[in-house]
Amino acid sequence: MVKDRTDVGDNGNLTLPLVSGSIIDEALKQAGFADDTKFVSDFKKYREIEQQAREIQLKSLEAVSKHVQKGSNIDEAMKKVGFTRNDELQSVLDNVISKAKKDNPYFPFGKPFEDLIKEDEDLDDLLMVKGYKIDGNLLAYHNDLQKHKVSVLLDKIGIGLKGLYTLLNGMCFFLKENTEKPTRIQNKIKDCLDNLNEYPGCGQVIQILFLQGIIEWFEHCDIDEKSKGYDEAQILCNWVYERLMDVCLYYFMLFNKNSDSEPLDNYLATTQIGEVWNEIKASQHPQQETHKNQKIIILPNELDTDGFKKILKAAIEDGFVHNDYTWNKSKSKQLAAYFAQKACEHLNINTGTDKDGNKKINWKLFEKMFALDNLRGAKNDWMKLHTTFHPNGYADIDKFFE
Repeated sequence: MVKDRTDVGDNGNLTLPLVSGSIIDEALKQAGFADDTKFVSDFKKYREIEQQAREIQLKSLEAVSKHVQKGSNIDEAMKKVGFTRNDELQSVLDNVISKAKKDNPYFPFGKPFEDLIKEDEDLDDLLMVKGYKIDGNLLAYHNDLQKHKVSVLLDKIGIGLKGLYTLLNGMCFFLKENTEKPTRIQNKIKDCLDNLNEYPGCGQVIQILFLQGIIEWFEHCDIDEKSKGYDEAQILCNWVYERLMDVCLYYFMLFNKNSDSEPLDNYLATTQIGEVWNEIKASQHPQQETHKNQKIIILPNELDTDGFKKILKAAIEDGFVHNDYTWNKSKSKQLAAYFAQKACEHLNINTGTDKDGNKKINWKLFEKMFALDNLRGAKNDWMKLHTTFHPNGYADIDKFFE
């Protein structure tokens, strides 16, 4: 009676409750047990016990998942939650897990995006979105993948660069031809992600590169803030980014990292997703970096003021900057760029103005002091997905300049 339903837990989803009430009564009736009072009573009681057991199991799995996210392997996480090994029980569990993995290769987790519901595309006619012209290219994306040898990984999983670009080309062409139908575009992307779920492991690699490729296509398109459709394109790009974050967290937490995954890992480390993941890891595993062998950097004349030294002292005390003035890399590069921008404004040491009359930040001054490179690029990466430069944690920087 419920085999085709997706809103009940009888089909294996622990997060949903088991069916009860009139459906159970009807099922017992159809099975010929309605007149067996004891059987009905026992069956309903068993259902209650089973539901309670599922809730305990879900709570335990959530606790295990948190330990896994903090770096423990499954065995360690299970022990920390309180599970103890029993050979007889383990044999039963192994058989159950083996069957569960056969039915669902992603066990004990659901497939990525299985909770992402497709919307009614008739909504597009009611949303009154006006079509806009947008066109982009994947050349910069291609160069980055080649630089990090991601093509080697794609060859190993059997799709190759050409296969990935064929997938992306079709989606980007569909996107630019349907800009007035955002729901249809999202559903099309969802269909593609669902198809890739049929290939556990390599499917998630392709999902990541597929979504990142769409974002790169957006970033190298021919519209800007003054163009028609900019806000609509930004909303769609943000939606794609959220999906990318979903599958990347799945990948970072559950996949074993080895020499095969190294190209993808190295590439992702250069993206905004990589920055976010490093922040998450740093918050879970805070560690004090030591720089005993590093040379103390002498402040340049522009920064050698009593006022700025007080700012640096506060930043050091709050863990943003080390005693040798290098940036604490557990903090994001965007925050370092924000610090540099605030300092230039505070000290009035900008390097002139650009063609739009905006003050130019003296990036090199802070790149040298912080021992970082391309702070301008860090800001630009943020601005590709946001309208203002307020990276996560910017308020903590603001207080140094009050």
